[in-house]
Amino acid sequence: MNWYKRLQANEEDRWQWDEDAMWDYYDEHDNHMMNQVREFNESKPGDRQPWRLIPLPRVKKIWADYIRMGFVRDTKGIQLIEDIIIENVRKIHANTIMMGHTMQDPEDILTDNEMTMNESDRHDYSDWAVDDNGVRRISDYALNNLVNGTLELMHVKTPEEKLQKIDFILNVVHQRSDIASWFVQGGIEGLDELSNQTI
Repeated sequence: MNWYKRLQANEEDRWQWDEDAMWDYYDEHDNHMMNQVREFNESKPGDRQPWRLIPLPRVKKIWADYIRMGFVRDTKGIQLIEDIIIENVRKIHANTIMMGHTMQDPEDILTDNEMTMNESDRHDYSDWAVDDNGVRRISDYALNNLVNGTLELMHVKTPEEKLQKIDFILNVVHQRSDIASWFVQGGIEGLDELSNQTI
């Protein structure tokens, strides 16, 4: 990772795509949060929030092919990785809000959507939105970079541009080793493999 030079845009172009991507992301943000609350309400005691991970062998092959050939052969694989990243960032974002770790009041969002959660529900939600180690899937420190990276990813079109944005997001995750296991199979060890692979 970090072997590419990030694409540059002039300020006017960057402002335009930032705004477009932001609208795309936030247009669905509240809907996604409410779907997540419904999913929690429909869960059974002991259930955990459904979660997908990027398959490590596939991402390593895509990265190796790109380094060797200069283009992305596995476009379906890039799309799969993009979908998983966007889905997981949205879930982390929603969890962080629902557990009261942002300036947004989750009660306002619930009320606007004619939903409620009592104190017991909130406690159960925090037990539901955990990883295999019982760690709550929220982020106080990486969230802004993850959301901003996702906005960039949602804007670009070509598989090669997508790979570059995905690489940036995986570098953010790699630096925050506590959340690596929420994105890639093998967690921090998997990202170490990806970062250190030789062609």
